[in-house]
Amino acid sequence: MFEHIRPSQTKDLMRVLEIHSNKETVIYMDIPDARFQRFMKKSHPDKLQIIDEIYPIELILTLFNKIGFSPTMIELYGLDVPYQYNQYIFIHNSKFEDYSDGF
Repeated sequence: MFEHIRPSQTKDLMRVLEIHSNKETVIYMDIPDARFQRFMKKSHPDKLQIIDEIYPIELILTLFNKIGFSPTMIELYGLDVPYQYNQYIFIHNSKFEDYSDGF
C-alpha cells in the first residue's frame, strides 16, 4: 500500500507510524521496485494504476530511519523480471539496544 501513498502524504504516514510504534513493532513492506516502476511508466503506462507512486530504496530507508527503524531484511525479487519488487522488514532501533546488552 505504500506505493499508493502520495509523496506529499508520506510525512503524515510516518508520523502516525512513529506515534503508534514501540520497541516491539515490526513493519513488513512489499513494494514495487522503483526501477521496475519507471520502466513500466515509460514502456507500459496502461498497466499501472493511476495511484502508483515511485519510491526508491534509498528514500524508503531514509524515511524509516528518521522515525527510528532499521531494516533487518531487504530482499529484491521478481516474478516477470529480476527486480520487480522489494521486500523489507524493519524493527525499531531500540530493539537493537536490547541485543547489545548481551555483547
